[in-house]
Parts: sequence; C-alpha cells; structure tokens
Amino acid sequence: MLAPFVARGVLAHVVHLPAGDAALAEAWVDLGFGRVHAFAARDLAPLARAAPPDVAVREATREDLAIAERLADEEARFHARAPIWDAYLGDDTAAGTRRELEELIAGPDSAVLLASVDGRDVGMTTVSEPSGGPLFIPDGAIGIGTTAVFDDARGRGVGAALVDRALAWGREHERRHATLHFSTANATSRPFWTGLGFTPVLWHLMRVLDERLPWAHPQD
Repeated sequence: MLAPFVARGVLAHVVHLPAGDAALAEAWVDLGFGRVHAFAARDLAPLARAAPPDVAVREATREDLAIAERLADEEARFHARAPIWDAYLGDDTAAGTRRELEELIAGPDSAVLLASVDGRDVGMTTVSEPSGGPLFIPDGAIGIGTTAVFDDARGRGVGAALVDRALAWGREHERRHATLHFSTANATSRPFWTGLGFTPVLWHLMRVLDERLPWAHPQD
C-alpha cells in the first residue's frame, strides 16, 4: 500500500534541519535525502575588503527596472546550468519577476541595489524582509535576495561591493543581521557567501522518489 501523498504523485520530499546537528543530518542522509539549499546568516559589520574604486553601487529607481529584469534573468540562466540544474522558466515568470522588482524598488523596507563599472550596470542584489523559518531568522534581520553579475564583469569585486552596500543598507535601517539562501550545488556562490562571513544555520534536504511509483508498485 502506498502512502497517500505518494499515491497522489507527491514525489519530492523536503526537510529543514539545523546546520549544527550532524547526527540528525546523517539520519536523514541514510534515508536518501541530500542537501539542496543552505539558509545562512551573519552580522552587519562592513566587509574587511574595500570595494574597488571603479565599482559604484546605487539604489535603483523605477527607471532602472529594465536592467534589473535583465540581471534577474541572468541569475535564472546561471542557475539553469550545471551543476545546479534549476528549471529555467523565462517567459513564464517574467511578469511575476517584474512585479516583484517593482515592489522592492517602491517599498519602504526593501531596495534593489545596482552596481556599475565605468558607467555600465553589471550587477544587482536585492534587500527586503527575510524569508524562512522563524526559528532560524535572527532578530532584526534583512534578507538578501536575487544577486547576479554579468559573466564578463565577474572577478572584479562587483559582488562583494553589492553585499557591502546591502549590509550598510541594513545598518541604516537599524537592523542587526543579514540572511540569505544559496544552492549548495552552486560552486560559485557557496564559497562567495561563506567567504563573506555568512554561516549556514539551516539545511534544506530533499529526496525525489522514483517517478514510476504511483503506478509501479505491488497491488494490494
């Protein structure tokens, strides 16, 4: 007899685990679960390294919506590559992405930050209220969201400059911590975020069952 949720075709199962409990994590790994995302946090102290002099960061206005959309799409395309392999939905999500960016730009407790090099906008990050389980969100936190840098501008300190400005934005809004999610399969962002002082406090683990299960099982 199949469990009711499997019989209904619910084959992707997710658990959230505190990052410091190794024994509990091992028990779930033994059941076939693997890490998918990390929820990480740090204080709002400025980064130790200064932003390169040719990188300028500003808060976006509605006139910057088009470039913000391009950079959000850049992040989605990057996440669709190996080894992350997220589904790229492009046109299907464009309208929703635009609305979200408009709300972030207009909101009093959120912002879209744009970075430029020699006058060309090449990177973006967003700041807003944090998302995630309330047990793991520090008091007085901001959430850093969509973060992207065009391929040809990587390695020039753009990402770090954006994060440093996001931390400053949090201090200006009397917050005390910053939080974010990143894919554990993202070989670029994982060392980037941890190298800037973000410590995982929560793991998202997933197990995807065999898609044949709803019909390929012993009959009762």
